[in-house]
Amino acid sequence: MKIAYVASAPVPSRVARSVNIVKSCAALAALGHQVVLLLTEAHADEVEPGVDDVFAFYDVPRSFEIRWLPTPRRFGGRTLFSLAVAGFALRWRPDLVYGRYLRACLLTCRLGFDTVVELHSPVRGRRSSKAKRLIALARLRHFRAFVTLTDAMRRHFVMLGLPGIGEHNVLHAPTGAAAPPATTEPQPLPRATSGWQIGYAGGLDEHKGAMIAVQLAKALPGHDFHLMGGSEEQLATWRAQHRLPNLHLHGYVPQAVLLRYIAALDLCLLPNQPNPANPGAEPYTSPLKLFNYMALGRPVLASDYPELREILNPDNAVLVDDPTRVGSWVAAIEGLAPDRLARIGAQARHDFIAHYTLEARYRDILQRI
Repeated sequence: MKIAYVASAPVPSRVARSVNIVKSCAALAALGHQVVLLLTEAHADEVEPGVDDVFAFYDVPRSFEIRWLPTPRRFGGRTLFSLAVAGFALRWRPDLVYGRYLRACLLTCRLGFDTVVELHSPVRGRRSSKAKRLIALARLRHFRAFVTLTDAMRRHFVMLGLPGIGEHNVLHAPTGAAAPPATTEPQPLPRATSGWQIGYAGGLDEHKGAMIAVQLAKALPGHDFHLMGGSEEQLATWRAQHRLPNLHLHGYVPQAVLLRYIAALDLCLLPNQPNPANPGAEPYTSPLKLFNYMALGRPVLASDYPELREILNPDNAVLVDDPTRVGSWVAAIEGLAPDRLARIGAQARHDFIAHYTLEARYRDILQRI
């Protein structure tokens, strides 16, 4: 098929949603589809500077096309981007528009193009502009489905009771990740102890839980802790505040070598915390790093939250039932044995290969619609 993938995200960028969008297009292309990624220029000031090859930056093949469509940074810019997407669709005639930009998708669907919309956030009220667009979209003949990342989010949309939206057209499909190479050579990591190499890959935001890794480094001086991620400003602050010999702040690690860092870890942390800006956020998270951990067969130590339980269980992870308490994480690590780590890591990789590769995700979505 010819697929136009529509999104609003800075590309190239280090942020997870940009990585997911680009790798999703590569996965669709790997399935044999002709893919064009349509992006707004509104994020021009957020892109990674000095990148000459976007495909190399994300470590994906040059198997699809990327187009940045004009988006003036003034009132009406979103509408103009949507019109630009519609104009491209009328010229290129895609068989499917797969979108993460609701306004543009509503317009392409009205023009007669089969359209799928991926939803990453809930509706803030039945009378909101978002709710009205969802209802309008669901009424159109060429609308195919809404896709959510978690079953909790799927239930949120079904239970809203919005006209035309229900079990028949709201699907859920976890984020997934690109399948790793058959062999991934571990990256040699600095070591200050003779214990385990324990790591975290992702942003240093409070609700991501990276501070848990710092606190664990203080509480468990017999193990090394590695953090991959964070802005230069965050890293400067953290390096000044947390001077621990067994804490290694690597900063941003390029996509081309990130899997090598993860492959070198004995245990991977997924220490999600309650988000003070978004209390009760169970429907939201389907972390990209989780699937990267699983892809490489690394054992995962994770917060025991309902949305993570959709993927994780006691066979493929170690779940911390009180993730806000550092003591719970310390006890979990101290209670682990190497043979258990090996078992849960192997099961995690088996589950990933069976269900959570990006190619499997999009193959399943396309079959279901």
